[in-house]
Amino acid sequence: MRPCWQLITANNLPNVDIEELVDNCIVAGIESKLAGVVALEPYGPSGLLRSLAVAHDYQGRAIGRELYTKLVSHARLLGVLQLYLLPIDAAHYFSALGFQRTRRGEAPEPIQNTSQFRLLCPESAVCMVRDITEETIHATTDLLRLHPDVPGAQ
Repeated sequence: MRPCWQLITANNLPNVDIEELVDNCIVAGIESKLAGVVALEPYGPSGLLRSLAVAHDYQGRAIGRELYTKLVSHARLLGVLQLYLLPIDAAHYFSALGFQRTRRGEAPEPIQNTSQFRLLCPESAVCMVRDITEETIHATTDLLRLHPDVPGAQ
């Protein structure tokens, strides 16, 4: 998890408690090098997207978008219906992914109680949300069989 922590730090994103998200962390590697990382804090039907970061040498190659797509599939398999995030300076990027601004106070209580909301991101950070209920789940058939309650699973 140390290389992920370093990449998150290099991208000026909050890295506190990121090691607790190892089960919900997705990484991208190119030629044995860490190219990107994204994490999810799931709370029932709501989830908090944490620390989407791409290494400087790999930016501009759609790695962030691919990581986001995989995170959405992972979140859907966990039963997450809405994703929240607090971008400090990337609201434009996430708007292009379909996120919309919302007031911090409109986020569900479990999301508001996260360290990201309470401690790590300043009040000036924009709160954004995206409904992912209609998003396609990109997963292997074997993975879908592990979750028979997911639409499309066999």
